[in-house]
Amino acid sequence: MIIAGDICYESAMAATIMPWLRGLAKCKIVLLADPGRRYRPADPGEILARFEVPTSLELEDSTTRQVCLYAISSGLD
Repeated sequence: MIIAGDICYESAMAATIMPWLRGLAKCKIVLLADPGRRYRPADPGEILARFEVPTSLELEDSTTRQVCLYAISSGLD
């Protein structure tokens, strides 16, 4: 099992990591936790759960963020 969290905050990071995670999903369970970052793919996978997570105003624009947990697909399904 591969678990990735909050990796889509930068274009270059998301463009590199998402294809790699989709490749791993061919033979592994791959989960992605994302708080709605700008560079998350439009369809990252099936939403397994949603969580309201406390945050700091020093880092975010609100005191909470909704984080979704996705099951990443290899695209071969």
